[in-house]
Amino acid sequence: YTWQETAKKALNALAQPLPAASNDKPRLAIFAPDPAGYSSIGRITQLMHPTLSRYFKIDYYLEKTREGNTFSRPCYLAEIANIYPSSYFNAKRYADYDAVLYHLGNSEYHLDTIKNALHLPGFIITHDLNLTNVFEGVLGRFAYMEPQRLAAERTLDELLKTTKTSRLTSLVNASLGAITHSKYAAEAVSEIDQHGSLPILSTQLPTAVPKLDRVNLEGRFKLGFGGIINPVKGVSLVDQIINSDDLRQVDIHIFGIPLMSPAELDRLQSLPNVTVETNLSDFAFESRLSAMDAIVNYRPQYNGESSQTVIDALRYGVVPIVRRIGWFDELPDDCVEKVDSEDEVLAAVTRLVTKADYLKQKKQAAKQYAVDTYGYERYADQLQKFIIDNYSNAKTPNGKLAAAIRAGAKKSDLLKQLKG
Repeated sequence: YTWQETAKKALNALAQPLPAASNDKPRLAIFAPDPAGYSSIGRITQLMHPTLSRYFKIDYYLEKTREGNTFSRPCYLAEIANIYPSSYFNAKRYADYDAVLYHLGNSEYHLDTIKNALHLPGFIITHDLNLTNVFEGVLGRFAYMEPQRLAAERTLDELLKTTKTSRLTSLVNASLGAITHSKYAAEAVSEIDQHGSLPILSTQLPTAVPKLDRVNLEGRFKLGFGGIINPVKGVSLVDQIINSDDLRQVDIHIFGIPLMSPAELDRLQSLPNVTVETNLSDFAFESRLSAMDAIVNYRPQYNGESSQTVIDALRYGVVPIVRRIGWFDELPDDCVEKVDSEDEVLAAVTRLVTKADYLKQKKQAAKQYAVDTYGYERYADQLQKFIIDNYSNAKTPNGKLAAAIRAGAKKSDLLKQLKG
């Protein structure tokens, strides 16, 4: 145990030849939001890279904000991987990859992703089932789609009488396969698959679980509203909670990205026992979240999404209060509080506040469920097997089209492939 001995062993280890890098990994192009932006999909993409890069040689095509949002988080992806602007992608580059992965979301960060996913077949990850906002808004505003094409997508939904999805049908039917994050989303995608043979993987978004438990030294119950600060995420319930006689000793913490008026944020901050914090760093956000006893993530409107904030809450042993619908209803009853209406949220909070043993059991179950379900290795392994099993499938129309594009076929030949 001397510094000299430690240094000698370290130098001997460094002098050993490094193992040769594997050159037989498939090449994968990934379309995703810029991790520096407010989209949580970009953050997940960055966190996934160390694990996913064990399976693939990855190039990233990133989309930046187009509407001037000033939120920013540290982005180190350029230091550990090849990144390109999403606008650089074309059919020639497409031919250089074994597969392309498109992260689909309902925001300004997915315009090039949608454009390329519609005509260069790849694998789609459906973070949202309702793409109305991006189709009816920014795609047209930034001249990615003509009004007639947007109207055609709208008509397609009307003809198919879609109920679980919106503006997603063309993207699903142009893909080689779909990755979903719930059984609900997998069923929704299968309902709009017009060929009836689309490969679909249903898995769970990844996270990592800390080994140490957080200890609340203050004693007061902490209730959080974290993530996107907006009435559609449950913030509208704050007034009801603070006006409840049974919940006077609850501290409410609202933290995340504000998507509501500054005046309303100021009003919330002025309420007793309410703290509002906006545009936090990832570290600060995680610190606030881990300090909560429970979080409210009630969705008055549900678009088939899963919630990264809820997943992160589970990994810290924080109990989520959620609406009994879709992915949220698929979570085990022993680690979340499920309600059917906003009126039931108050009762759920009261149960957690007044029943200490009940709260303790929920918190332990939440963390254990995260350990068992949300590992990065598990997600990457499932993704790799799914892509490898399906990327060279030339039996489907989209598979034939992909093979033709990679072979450098002319436009007339591609049209023949489509008709075939």
